[in-house]
Amino acid sequence: MTSATQAADYRNGVRAAAGIIALLVALCALASLPGCATPSKLRAEALRMDALGQAAERACGSACSQRQIACAKAAASALRAISEALRVQATATKYTTGALAPDVSAAIHAADEECKP
Repeated sequence: MTSATQAADYRNGVRAAAGIIALLVALCALASLPGCATPSKLRAEALRMDALGQAAERACGSACSQRQIACAKAAASALRAISEALRVQATATKYTTGALAPDVSAAIHAADEECKP
């Protein structure tokens, strides 16, 4: 092998390594976007929705206000949407998109709105 061939092989290897690193950086950046629904983000949202619903139920005492009932229902609806999204992710055979499904985003937003202090 000549030194020119070795130099060309080295340059090609460096380019390939740089391309792989750039791809990994892009995938990491994509996964960290706020709208991406990684399983850990979905589980964190599920815990938050559960806490919202439980707080609304605890605040009820013997009689719930319409606002507390609406909050608990919205949090339960968001939990169901998140659970379904996690189930779909767990059974998916290939990665198609990391974006939150519109119904999941809408359910989370509705719960946040209903449960505002």
